[in-house]
Amino acid sequence: MLTGVLRYGVLFVGLLFVWFATLSARWGEPPPVSLFSPRQTLTVETATVVRSPVGNGTTRTDPVITVEWPRDSGTQVAINGLLALTQRGNAERARALVADYPPGSDIRVRIVGGQPMANRQDLFRTAHAVFLGLMGSLIAGFGLVLNRALK
Repeated sequence: MLTGVLRYGVLFVGLLFVWFATLSARWGEPPPVSLFSPRQTLTVETATVVRSPVGNGTTRTDPVITVEWPRDSGTQVAINGLLALTQRGNAERARALVADYPPGSDIRVRIVGGQPMANRQDLFRTAHAVFLGLMGSLIAGFGLVLNRALK
């Protein structure tokens, strides 16, 4: 029983870590895997601050910056991923972000899944995905060696 757990359990845990790493790399706004996504400079169409009710009578303030996407299509699309830049509803930071990008100015964005997204990187999520991938590979490799040794 113990031999079976050692032979296959350690390998299973390592592969589970690798699977979690692939999930972690594709989750978030923007996801860590978008680090290598193409960038484009687009023109800001509108830049506003939107207040919305949250609960308990409080409101949150979010920046909304729209660009024309795809280029020369006449369609305005809001840039995703701006929320984390404002500490999730901080009114002063939202206003400051909107003030930095008046209509007609240029903004650099990532194209993730065919949609424009804020050009920023969440280092914690990226480090988390890399750590899980490396540890999973190390544990799975140890599991393979252990599997061969216990045959």
